[in-house]
Amino acid sequence: MSSMAASSGFGFKGGLGSSFSGGEDYPVLAKSVPCVVSVGKAVRAQPVMKNVNEGKGLFAPLAVVTRLIVGMKRFNQLRGKPSPCILRYHLQFANAIIT
Repeated sequence: MSSMAASSGFGFKGGLGSSFSGGEDYPVLAKSVPCVVSVGKAVRAQPVMKNVNEGKGLFAPLAVVTRLIVGMKRFNQLRGKPSPCILRYHLQFANAIIT
């Protein structure tokens, strides 16, 4: 079958085996390909610690304006103050229901 493809006008020249084992242009092709291929170091994006929900809440505009006015450090201090008060209120409410 390969001799038929080689003799027809639309097959591989010299048959299928000669196209893989090398042909008349194999030495030229072998010289054009580099022997050593250098691979660069993979580039990876640095992880960013950021609030993915920033600016999506009901009070987000108020929080952004407050943060711009008082600064980030004072803003974070203010954010932490209501938590103990709310927790204390919830505990008192739960104790009132239980007793």
